[in-house]
Amino acid sequence: MKIKLFILFTLFSKISLAQESKNYLANFSWQLQSSKTYKTSIPAYVPSNVHGVLLTNKLIDNPLIENNLAKLDWIEKEEWIYSTQFTITEPDLNSFSNLTLSIESIDTYSDIFLNDQLISSSKSQFVPINLEVKKQVKIGTNTLKVILKPSKEIAKNLSKKYSYTFPGEDRVFSRKAPFSFGWDFAPELPAFGISEPKLIPWNLAKINHVRCKQFVNKDSSVTLQWYLEIEANEDATTELNYGTTSHSVQESVKKKIKLQKGIHTYEVSSTLKKPLWWYSNGFGSAHLYSYQFKLMHQKQMLSTWEEKIGIRTIEWIRENDEAGQSFYLKLNGKPVFIKGANWVPPNIFTSEISTEDYRNLLVKAADVNMNMVRIWGGGIYPSKEFYNLCDSLGILVWQDFMFACAMYPADSLFLDLVKEEIDVQIKKFQNHPSLAIWCGNNENAEGWHNWGWQKQYNYSFQDSSAIAHAYYALFDSLIPERLSHLQSNTFYWSSSPSIGWGKPESLKRGDLHYWGIWWGNEPFENYRNKVGRFVSEYGFQSFPNYSTCEKIGIIKNAVVDSAIARFHQKHPIGFETINHYLKQNYPAAKNIEQFVYLSQLLQARGMEIAIESHRAAKPYCMGTLFWQLNDAWPGITWSSIDYYGKKKAFYYKLKSSYAPYFIAVKHIHDSLEIKVISDAPQSISGAIQFVHWNKNGNALDQQIKSINIPENSATTHRFAINKELNMKDTCEWVIQVNLLNGGENIAQKNFYFCLPQNLKLAKESYILEMVDERSFTIYSEVPMKDIYIQCKDFDFETDINYFDLMPYQKQLIQVKSKNNVKFERKDFNIISFNSLLN
Repeated sequence: MKIKLFILFTLFSKISLAQESKNYLANFSWQLQSSKTYKTSIPAYVPSNVHGVLLTNKLIDNPLIENNLAKLDWIEKEEWIYSTQFTITEPDLNSFSNLTLSIESIDTYSDIFLNDQLISSSKSQFVPINLEVKKQVKIGTNTLKVILKPSKEIAKNLSKKYSYTFPGEDRVFSRKAPFSFGWDFAPELPAFGISEPKLIPWNLAKINHVRCKQFVNKDSSVTLQWYLEIEANEDATTELNYGTTSHSVQESVKKKIKLQKGIHTYEVSSTLKKPLWWYSNGFGSAHLYSYQFKLMHQKQMLSTWEEKIGIRTIEWIRENDEAGQSFYLKLNGKPVFIKGANWVPPNIFTSEISTEDYRNLLVKAADVNMNMVRIWGGGIYPSKEFYNLCDSLGILVWQDFMFACAMYPADSLFLDLVKEEIDVQIKKFQNHPSLAIWCGNNENAEGWHNWGWQKQYNYSFQDSSAIAHAYYALFDSLIPERLSHLQSNTFYWSSSPSIGWGKPESLKRGDLHYWGIWWGNEPFENYRNKVGRFVSEYGFQSFPNYSTCEKIGIIKNAVVDSAIARFHQKHPIGFETINHYLKQNYPAAKNIEQFVYLSQLLQARGMEIAIESHRAAKPYCMGTLFWQLNDAWPGITWSSIDYYGKKKAFYYKLKSSYAPYFIAVKHIHDSLEIKVISDAPQSISGAIQFVHWNKNGNALDQQIKSINIPENSATTHRFAINKELNMKDTCEWVIQVNLLNGGENIAQKNFYFCLPQNLKLAKESYILEMVDERSFTIYSEVPMKDIYIQCKDFDFETDINYFDLMPYQKQLIQVKSKNNVKFERKDFNIISFNSLLN
């Protein structure tokens, strides 16, 4: 959404007419002060958070490093005041009829003053501020102040009106990012912050919102029905010019619009005769059409709006079958296997999340073949820029409303605030082709029914009934009613998961959060047996990359579970759980560097087994969303990419786990069962190549079989293992399975018969040769497992890492760095699993 402005404010200068220009108060000089510690103002900036401003002014230590954050809880106990000034002259003030102050997000409770007059109070991080302030503006110098108040204290006071405690406790009363009150992947940090304020001058009328509804016609053309919400000062006859030039379509329409005073909706339509359809990543191109709307009056531009849309249909199919009930997505009439991850805010200081932060992560997601991210309900609603990126990358979005792991009140004040939030977010995202599903909450229903909250909080029958009634009022009544009222035809799912993971029914219908591995301490192999219809959460922790561990100081004195490390581990038994699974799967680490390396291999191994199991069960299972793609701060978490953007072993292995063509291998007696999974929208001819290596690099057996690979399919093939070989020590073997198409290797799976700790691999032996300053090759004559390439440059990155290398196969590695370093051979160090065994 882009609202074009008429007037550009500049600091301490008069307002000049500058048509179609943006105005941001963020370009002005800002100051910050507090009620106690910093009564004298310090230089500030917006968007920002208080911690960031204090750090910039060198008034606190970096809260992300070591345990510095533990020393900064005083910040959340004070009021903080952002202020700025702007100047306006009498001719300027008379040049427009309206002046709107717009602030996309204030985190969270605040009073807003203009020239020492209270003009508004915010009570939600998720509801923007839009105020008409022309009457409050004066000729000369004006002062804007935003006073931010302590969230925890206010939430505690709000809770006192109830005689019982809600699951989730005080935080449920605050419409603020739930995770900021502390979670098992992020610290307790109820931050203060403010997004970019804007002053928007306008005359007569402006476009507030545009909604698009698509109708597919029998001749395959698509009719676009546009609904424009226009705010007008008075009745007037205007002209609306709209159309598109996208994809060689030349459409330009002029229509008279008779405006009525107030806020009203006006309808216009257009038609695409031969539309290019929008597809998800890996299934086709994400074609977008850009439509421009210009509201004119007496040849003067009043307001403009740009809306990008994708032509597509989405259906969620839930049909009864022999096993239970299906749960999958059809895009443009075709089933799509969903491959993706859960998304958490990429910064605990949510006010400072930038478009570039979104871009860096979403591009990484697309690069490993993801086609969906789930916006988890314990964080924040992302920006329009996030959705624009998803639209262009073909990444579908599962969008939770921001309610998580709690029960919520249903008094009129709370529901009115939530209603405003829901309306804002529906209107903000409803036109985006990437929006695939709205979900009411994360794990609230499961918590209520399966986590023992009633017993934990000792509820009476009356209290329990009241809390349950509040749940239904919010998630089964208010939200679906608002979706219907705003004519959002996006599928609504009231709670994720639909059934708790401990119940057999959870594997047969709906979506599943499977936490038997990790929370239940079940072995990784249970992933093969616990496959649901759509697995929307599961995961395993690891340490971040070693360079990140060094940066944040969690491996000081070479102690894995130091006090600082435990400060960055927010799961109560995280260390114990990692160690439990390490003992089940890997040999003991000899030093801290090996421990970090093995923790990443452990995470990657568990997730590989899970994803393979989900994909091999296609079409019974039609979706896998692991927990979690990214980090909100530098910690020991479930992420595949750490806070500083460093890719873990798990991330690198996703490239093949989420590839369009995928191989799953199972050892059954004297044969191998090989499943070939295709998510591609077309059929191909190919071949399976089977190479049986021993630890010394000898090929014991080779086989090849021609096959047909139908579109969007899962097919099973068997290969017999040589009977003589079947009597040998299988822990010395690796089977390399290649999927070939026209001589090209389109998928590969290296299958080991034993747990990693029992493998018998040859001593590490390789040749590393520089090709140029940005690439090198690695060659070995023996099988090498989990090769990890290290470099002292913190911003160093390779296109592949943590990979297996089969004998006599040279692997090319591409290298890059933000610092534009020219690399030499001496810059690289290699760790492999072979070296840990020998």
